[in-house]
Parts: sequence; structure tokens; C-alpha cells
Amino acid sequence: MNPSEDLVIKGYRGGVLITLPHASCFIQRDMLIRRIQSQERFFKGGRIALDVGDTVWTENQVAKLLKDLSDEGVCLWAILSTAPETIAAANIYDIPSTIKRDGEQSEEPKPEEKQTQDVIWLEKDIFAGESLHIEGKLCLIGDVQQGAELSTDHSVLIWGKAGGEISAGKKTCPHNAIYLKHYDGANLRLNGEEVTLPPKLKAGTTLSVRLDGQKIVVDTSKEKRFSFL
Repeated sequence: MNPSEDLVIKGYRGGVLITLPHASCFIQRDMLIRRIQSQERFFKGGRIALDVGDTVWTENQVAKLLKDLSDEGVCLWAILSTAPETIAAANIYDIPSTIKRDGEQSEEPKPEEKQTQDVIWLEKDIFAGESLHIEGKLCLIGDVQQGAELSTDHSVLIWGKAGGEISAGKKTCPHNAIYLKHYDGANLRLNGEEVTLPPKLKAGTTLSVRLDGQKIVVDTSKEKRFSFL
């Protein structure tokens, strides 16, 4: 039997749930991208949840999938799996590994869960003279150039060079944060407050900006993994 015949697509609470057949992650990915490309009008601009079963996806494979889906204009909403390795890889990129199934009772979310918003993945550079605002959390795979303005309602992660004016937390929340892979002279604001950076901060430094009570804390690190749920 052709494996693609087992791919099941189902409308699901503001998105699409796609169940993939048992196969390697490479075959599952190829099946998925082919289907999206063959039904571009249906998928473009939408969000999908993937049920990959017990197939193992590594961190690098999940990262490549995110890029491929971004190229197709599709947002990855969740990855469902019974493989611990796949769940761990999804968690690295703040991709939920559970969704409420049909027939399950709604539960009152925990206080910390009420602070969680969907993460918007955007692959582009923000050029000088451009101004961009994102309603939610943002993971930007690209650069923010000097002279550009970027703002978000909640947290922001910039996986590129960070210059210009960057403001996170237009909607004030104690969980809002800023994560920069490569600091490049950006002026930062968190929850409306100007961020005071360490003196003589070098270009290329990885840093995070978060709240500790009412105090803004700036940490510099070589650690490349961030989580902003």
C-alpha cells in the first residue's frame, strides 16, 4: 500500500489535525510537504497539528520541519507523539505535544497556562526603516537591522543579529521576556520599561531579559537554547 494513502486530515478547532502513518521522519516529512503543496490554497496561512505516532524526530529534524512549513506559509501548532525523543525535541522549540481531543471535558487552565499564547514563527529580516508589530509571542529567524523597529504583545526570541528598536510586552505580563542570539546594538524595552544593558556589551553576545519580581534582569550566556512558554 502506498503510505500516502494513510495520511488523514481532519479539521480541528481553528486548525487542521494531520495523522501520519508509521514511517521514518523523512518519509513523514516528504508526505506532509507534498500534500501541502498539492493543496496550497487549503493550507496556506493556516495552522496544523501533526500526530507522528511513535516515529522519532530529533531536534534538528524538527527545526528543518519548521523551516519547510514556514516556506509553505503554514504554522505548526502541535506535534503529537508517543516517542519521548520527539516530545523532547518539540519542547525545545516550545511546540505543544498535547491538544484536547474530541469528547474530552474542558478543564479550567492553571494560572501559568493562562499566560501561554501561540508562538508565531517568522523567517525574514527586518530592514532599516521598517516597523513590525506582532500580536503574540514571536520567534524571528532573521536579523533586525539598525533603524528598524520590532514590537510584540508578549515575548520575543530573535535567532539572528538584533539591532534597532526592540520592544516586548506591549501587553504587560510578568512572564514576558526578550531572548537575543546575537546582540548587535539594539535598544530594548520590556513591558514598556527601557532595559539598561551591561556596560561595554559586545556585539555577538547572547542574552536574555526577564523580570524577577519588579526588577528587570539581564543575563548573558553562550547557551543557544531558549524557552519562552
